[in-house]
Amino acid sequence: MASYIGLMKMTEAGVKSVKELPARVEANVKRFKEKGIEIKSWHMTMGRYDVVVVFDAPNDEAATQAALAIGGQAQWGHEAQIGYMPQDVRPIIPNNTTCFDYLHDIDPSAGNEEIRGLLGRMLFRGDEGMKPTKALSGGEAVRLLFCKLMLVKPNILVLDEPTNHLDLEAISALGEGLQNYPGTVIFVAHDRDLIDTAATRILAFTHGGLEDFAGDYETFLEKHGGFIDAR
Repeated sequence: MASYIGLMKMTEAGVKSVKELPARVEANVKRFKEKGIEIKSWHMTMGRYDVVVVFDAPNDEAATQAALAIGGQAQWGHEAQIGYMPQDVRPIIPNNTTCFDYLHDIDPSAGNEEIRGLLGRMLFRGDEGMKPTKALSGGEAVRLLFCKLMLVKPNILVLDEPTNHLDLEAISALGEGLQNYPGTVIFVAHDRDLIDTAATRILAFTHGGLEDFAGDYETFLEKHGGFIDAR
């Protein structure tokens, strides 16, 4: 676990205080329609420390669009800082730079030591921090996006399948990081271990609709007898 000790470690000083967010945030989605799922409207109230997972959609696109609908239509307040990680991170990372310069361009005020420290915590050690972004593997691109999130320190996260390209050790570290994250999280996932570890609120596609369950994954399964029908 030590090699991923920095993964999603945004609980230290420097993160914009969640006290500057409303105690609760409202999400009103007027209409959602995506490949087999149509919901005319729904409303949810999210707490400051909610970790909301969207899962068991009939397809990945439906889950992604649901998460974005919530994230985009919630009334966050003027102090909200949203950090977004798409399912495919490569298109949002420019190819004509290095890992170090990519982070420096995002926050020019960050010192060289801070950026190298972030890169090192995500296993870009030594000269690997100067690796051209066009040469990054899928896993390296995901780790670089986590470096970005740790650098900008958002108080709201919207993550679309954040486990893509991560190994088991990294997924476990991610779950611990989301547990300790001092803000609101909305994430799409299929990894049951991550959901079980991190989620405090479940949005599940069941019987052609969307169920909002305020509780953890184990309790959610008990309610459904251990089986979820997303059709």
